[in-house]
Amino acid sequence: MPVYFIAEITVKDPETYKKYVSAVPDLVRAAGGRYLSRGGAIESVFGGWSPERLILIEFTSRAQAHAFLDSPEYSHVKQFREVSTESRAIIIEGCAPEPGAAC
Repeated sequence: MPVYFIAEITVKDPETYKKYVSAVPDLVRAAGGRYLSRGGAIESVFGGWSPERLILIEFTSRAQAHAFLDSPEYSHVKQFREVSTESRAIIIEGCAPEPGAAC
């Protein structure tokens, strides 16, 4: 079952954050993930939620998402995000990929 990694980012130091942004896409792809959205335009439709930046990455499984997050390669670059942003992230299960399967 696919899972989705969703991160909400508020950038505090753009120059340091650029180091993170330039390194992570290759790591996501190497781990089998794929970006569905990466900081595109956001429209708040209700509830007053107005994030500065959202990231949405699809992985084929929860294990694959954790393999990315726990990898030595990611541990070397995550420091750039940690010092340059305020960020929150979740992993959420997707719907079963079988035809006709319901959520």
